Amino acid sequence: KSELFGAQIPKLIDVYKKYQSRQISDLSWVETIDALKTKNFDLRVKNPNKSVAIVNDSSLNITAELMLSGKTLDGSLNKLVESLNEIDSSVANFDFDELDLGNDKYFEIIQGKTPKKTDYTSENTDLKIVKFRDLIVGGTLNFETIDGGFVKVGADRGLKNLNQNYILITNSAHSPEHIGKKISFVERLPDYKKVYFVGELTAIKCDERFINPKYIYYILSSPLGYELIQNRVREKHLIKSEVAKIQIKVPCEAGIPSRERQDLIVEELDNFYNLARDYEKHLTGQTEKVNTLKRAILSETLKY
Repeated sequence: KSELFGAQIPKLIDVYKKYQSRQISDLSWVETIDALKTKNFDLRVKNPNKSVAIVNDSSLNITAELMLSGKTLDGSLNKLVESLNEIDSSVANFDFDELDLGNDKYFEIIQGKTPKKTDYTSENTDLKIVKFRDLIVGGTLNFETIDGGFVKVGADRGLKNLNQNYILITNSAHSPEHIGKKISFVERLPDYKKVYFVGELTAIKCDERFINPKYIYYILSSPLGYELIQNRVREKHLIKSEVAKIQIKVPCEAGIPSRERQDLIVEELDNFYNLARDYEKHLTGQTEKVNTLKRAILSETLKY
C-alpha cells in the first residue's frame, strides 16, 4: 500500500502546483457562473476534456419510461385477451360446414407454371414472376426481388397469372415438412403489366360472393391448416388433386356459406393481428430502452 501511495506522490505534487498557478489542463478547467446556472448549479464533477459517450436521458428518466412502457405492455396484453374473447363470442353460435377445396362451386385450384431457365431475366420487363423465395413466413409476398425476378418479353405464353385475393401455397420442397409453412395472401399487386407464379406454388381462388378469401388464408396459415396440408403431402409434393381434398370449416346459414359471418371473423382476426403487431413493437422498444438504460448507468457511474 505504501508503495502504491508513494507512486501517487509525484502526481499529487503536480496537481498541487497546477492548483497554485491555476493553470488550465486536461485535469483542471473553468466553469462560469452562467454555465452553472444553466445546469441548475449541478456541482458534480464532469470533466469536459474527457471524451465520454454522452447519453441524453438520465437513468432515472429511462427507468420511469420503462415503468410506463410496462403498463403499456400490460394494457396491450389485456387488449389481446379481450380480442380473443370477442372472436370466441362471435363464433360461439355459428353453424359450420366442411367444404372441400375441390368444390368448384366455391373454389378454383390453379397450379403455377415455371418458365424455362433461359426465359428468366433480371431486367425489368414489366413481366414479374413470383417464386418460392418470394413467400415470406407471416403471409406477405416480396415483390422486390430483382435477380431472376422477371420473364423475358414474349416468353410468358402459358404462364399463370397471379391475381389479387389469391391464396398461395408451396406445393414442393426439399423436405416435405416445409410444405405449407409458407402461405401468402395476395392483398395487393405491384404495378407491373403482368404478375405470374411458378410451378412450385399453388393458388386458391375463391368465389367471393360466398367465400371471404382471407378467411380461407387464416385457416390454412394456422397450425390446424398446416396439419390439413401435411396430411395431403405425398413424398415431397402437394399435388392439385390432394389440395382438392383439404376440408375447411366454413360458417354457414341454411347449408350455404355465410359471407357475412366470415367477414365478421376476418375483421376480428385482423384486429387481433394488429394488436399483436403493436405488442411486438412495444416489446422491441422496451428491449432498446433497457439497453439505453445500461449505457446511461455506465456513463453516470464512470464520470471521472
